This record gives sequence, structure tokens and C-alpha cells, in this order.
Amino acid sequence: MVSFRASFETHPDLAAHEDLAQRLAVRLLDKGTRRRDRFAFAEALETKGATLAFTADEHRVGFAGRCLRADLPAVLDLAAEALREPLLDAAEASKVLTHLDAAYRHAEEDTAAQSDAALSRLIYPHGHPNRSEPFEQTRVALAALTPDDARRFHERHFRSGPLDLVLAGDVDGLDRADLLDRFGDRAAAPAPPDVPAPFEAVPSGIEVCVPGKTSYDVRLGHAVPLPRPHPDTLAFRVALFALGGNFSARLMQTVRDRDGLTYGISAALDGAGATYGGHALVRANFSPDVLGRGLDRVREEVQRLVDEGLSEDELATVQQTLAGTHVVGLSTSGGAAAAMVAALENGLGADWLTVYPQRLQALTTDGVNDVLRRYLRPAALAVACAGPFAV
Repeated sequence: MVSFRASFETHPDLAAHEDLAQRLAVRLLDKGTRRRDRFAFAEALETKGATLAFTADEHRVGFAGRCLRADLPAVLDLAAEALREPLLDAAEASKVLTHLDAAYRHAEEDTAAQSDAALSRLIYPHGHPNRSEPFEQTRVALAALTPDDARRFHERHFRSGPLDLVLAGDVDGLDRADLLDRFGDRAAAPAPPDVPAPFEAVPSGIEVCVPGKTSYDVRLGHAVPLPRPHPDTLAFRVALFALGGNFSARLMQTVRDRDGLTYGISAALDGAGATYGGHALVRANFSPDVLGRGLDRVREEVQRLVDEGLSEDELATVQQTLAGTHVVGLSTSGGAAAAMVAALENGLGADWLTVYPQRLQALTTDGVNDVLRRYLRPAALAVACAGPFAV
């Protein structure tokens, strides 16, 4: 068996809602090509027992799947056919647009989605890939989308930029150049757009009313100027993992287990990319009667982490946990392929899967705490809450 994963840059214009045109185009890739309809395309995969799925994010289009080694050339031919010659059928587009609208309608009623989106608007300006506009605005833009928009986006963006293809599994002796040739000549990579700087980190807040809910989803965060390849990023991620990365982290041990204020709480560095930073993020949910106390306790624990820093035992535990998670993630061919493509996309280098455990173990308590205190600012945390607020 061979697992494969690939992606290429597209850089849609977010202000012009090209991300929606991209999403529509990607959803249509397996719904028929100019050579075969959707049923023939599906049958070509099913007869080989292969899987193939297409994905998109704010910058890239990609695909992933799994098949027998002997079938790999034919399956990659199907992927190339879908990418280069999609049918982009109007009837199928109408169905996809209905499904996307339903997804945004569901997000409007989801306190977790609403709080994530609201926090992004407190941190990032228009045009930043980490910003989520209000779902109702996105639905208006979606309603104006047509198959022609998807077609124009496909023509402009799907044949430019290098394609990163990772194979994992029974790959010895495969002719990689021959496999890449299936995707044809590709034009020069598009120039990435300028990413606007995040808002200045100041305490701010927003409340989103989601009627009919019985609890609040809360997000606290502020921008952190650490792209993924930055030398301080790993140390900062480790510090936030100690704060809220798993059940043994500080927030779970205090706010959840000791104080009994929440069922779920976590912390992480979120949204960092290859060329721009992300934000320190705490996620939690609280019932109405403890919302104020819960927010106070989260702030106290974040401040305590900055004041005290990580202990040597905490750092050793996090290092062991993250190293173990890394090994487990690479234990399947699909996991290895996904990890390698993610490393390439984030500018970490082709050797990241090997050097990551080494860099993780090289971290020291003093070094991690120095990074923590330089970048985490408890007093600047913005707060977004979504739940049953009065209208």
C-alpha cells in the first residue's frame, strides 16, 4: 500500500471572496471531468479499492489518498485529470452551494464556531487569512457565487506553483519524476499577497448571541509574531502545551478538575503559517452561573504561568508527550505523508520529521521560560464569548 498527499499554492483574494470560489471548485473536482462523469470517476477509484479526496484552505489546494502500489500511477492519473480537466457542472455546483450554505447556517448556531470567528475579528484585520467574517456575510457572498466563478478561479490558479507530492508506504524504487510528470508543466508560483499585520494586542471583548443555548463558548487570545519556522516557535508551543495541551496541563488540573468550572478547556498556538504569525489561544466553555468566575480563573492561570514559568518536571513531561505523539503520528503511511506535507507547507523543511524530536529534547527550562515571558501577555488577552446573551 502507498499513501499519498499533495498540495500547491493558490493564494485566493480573500477580499474578493475568491476563497469561496476555490472551495466550490474543489468540491466539484470529483464530480466529473471532461473525460468521464461523476459515476465513471467514482467507479475508476472503487474498482481499485483506492481513496482520493481533495481539500482546500486559505492558501492551497491539495489531495490525499491511498491505494495499492501497482495502482498508484493510475490513481495519480485520476487526480491529475480532476485537477486539470474538471467538468465543473452547473447542476452539481448548485448542490454543493446548498451544502455549503447549510454548513454556514449550522455554524451560525454553533457557539464554538461563533466564538472562534469572533475572536479572529478582534485580532486580525480584513484580508488576513486567519480572520473569519460573520457567517451571515459569508452566506450573502456564497449566494452570489456561480459555476463561472469557480471556472475562472480554476483557470487562473490551478496550474501555477510547484506541486508538493509526498508518498509513504511501499515506495522503494518508484520513479518520482514519472509520477510528477502526470500533473504536467506548471507555471511559476503566484506571488503571495501581503498579509496585513494583526491588530495591536489590547484587551478587548465581543459577545455573540446564539439563542437557545445553555452554555457559553469562550475564546481568549492575542496575536503572537511567530511564524512556524521562527526559532522561538517550538519553545512557545511547548509552553502553551503545558498550560492547556492535554488532561495533565495546568488549566485542566485547576479550572476543570480542582475548581469544577468547565467540562473542557485547552490552550495552544493557533493560526501560525510559513510566513506569518498566529495567536495564543485559550478555549473553554462555561455555564451561565460561572462565566465570570471562569474567565477570572483562566486569566489567573495564564498570569501564574508567566510569573512562575515551567518547572523542569513540567518541561520533561511535555517533551515526552510531544515526542510520543510525533512517533505515533508517523506510525501509519497516511500519518507520515500528512506530517511531511504539513512540514513543507509550513516552511519547516523536508528534514523536519527527523529534526523535530531533536529540537524538542534540546529545549531547556530557562530557554522556554524566556520565550514564554517575551511573547505571552496576559493583560492583552482579547475575549470572545458566544452563547445565550440577551439580544
